[in-house]
Amino acid sequence: MVPPHFSKYLSTYAEPESRELSSTLLTEISADFGVALPLRGESPLEVNERLLSLEALVARENKQLLVVAVINGGSDSETEYNKTNLELVSFLNSDSSEWNDCFLLQRRSHHLTVLWVDRAIRSPFQNKQGVGLARKIGCDLLCRLRAEKKLRSPWLFTTDADATLPADYFEMPDSPANAFHFPYRHDLTGFEGSQALLLYEIHLRYYFLGIHWARSPYAYPTIGSCLTIRDNSYVQVRGFQDRQAGEDFHLLNKLRKLGPVEYRNSEPITLRGRFSRRVPFGTGQSTIEIHDQLSSQLPFTLYAPESFSFLKAFLSEITESLSRDLDSGRKQIENYIRFLSASQAQALTCLKELKVPEIIDSAFLTRATPQQRLRHFHTAFDALKTLRLIHLLEERCFPRMVWTQALSKAQFCDNLRLNAPEEALNKLQCLEERMLGSRFVEERYF
Repeated sequence: MVPPHFSKYLSTYAEPESRELSSTLLTEISADFGVALPLRGESPLEVNERLLSLEALVARENKQLLVVAVINGGSDSETEYNKTNLELVSFLNSDSSEWNDCFLLQRRSHHLTVLWVDRAIRSPFQNKQGVGLARKIGCDLLCRLRAEKKLRSPWLFTTDADATLPADYFEMPDSPANAFHFPYRHDLTGFEGSQALLLYEIHLRYYFLGIHWARSPYAYPTIGSCLTIRDNSYVQVRGFQDRQAGEDFHLLNKLRKLGPVEYRNSEPITLRGRFSRRVPFGTGQSTIEIHDQLSSQLPFTLYAPESFSFLKAFLSEITESLSRDLDSGRKQIENYIRFLSASQAQALTCLKELKVPEIIDSAFLTRATPQQRLRHFHTAFDALKTLRLIHLLEERCFPRMVWTQALSKAQFCDNLRLNAPEEALNKLQCLEERMLGSRFVEERYF
């Protein structure tokens, strides 16, 4: 029997595609694993190569895989992406298979079945609909199949066409985690923007290392093509948001409040370097911007290490205060605010803008135990507020600095003094993976 919250999600919050999939197509589907694969502007050749690689991963274990391939695009997409979407749909049409509304079920082998969803030509996306909706359609369909007992694994895999997956991709560990994030690397071979992508990945690793060092419970990477999500947890947080970008960040932010987000101890997923305007921000767009910046002889910069030092001291103070009894805890908070008012008034303004004093008051007033207060605080002061605090500190207190200077000053980067991006990135990758172990963050707050 399908749990009530699962049924409610599918009937109320899931995308219409999950309800529109016909019983005729349902009867033809049976698989061990399911992968949601958004496709925008991917050529038939590239898509075929990705499907062949996925098939090889399950064939070695004699398993069956369903890929929900969501071809997506609309009038606001780049012309080149619309053209390539049309090529892919035309290629599928030439196979003499029949579409059922926007669905096409293609059994490619004993090991691989593809459910194509055409949200580019037959039912194009509207303006400002993008990868978040594509991932949601794919994962919602996988949830429908789980409810119909057509999919055996409770894990929803989601990746992208530019990702090369490790051999143990489907070998999920026994774990209570709500989600796993794979290690990752970027393949820079033959990519003209390799230097820009190297620097962007340094930014990603640097930010993670900074908030991990500050002991934030939201310290984890957020790359959508490297995620695996437990179906029950996905349903509880109502799935991906319909966003043009950042859908991975917001989903993990919600999942972390339910419980652990863990690190997959495996070989990394390799992401192909490319310029991309598929989403308004993120890896592809940032790589373009950094490439233009370097071409204009402008230096690449990172957040100042002092921002993370402030975050670390702030979280430590809050943890200690909320762990005390009501009177002494409140007194400590009052002393801390007075200290900031006298010595770091602009930083205090940043905290007030994020309503941190109100969050602390609410924790003291509505929660009886230190554990409950801490959970209350960290549920409210979440990944988004943490990122906003770093941005506010950048604007008002600690300006960005040239990346080599930032690395040399940052304790959480072992005060790296390296001018070569390749060597610096390698060091940061090693630091991150050594630090992570099997879990991203401690469980004491949740």
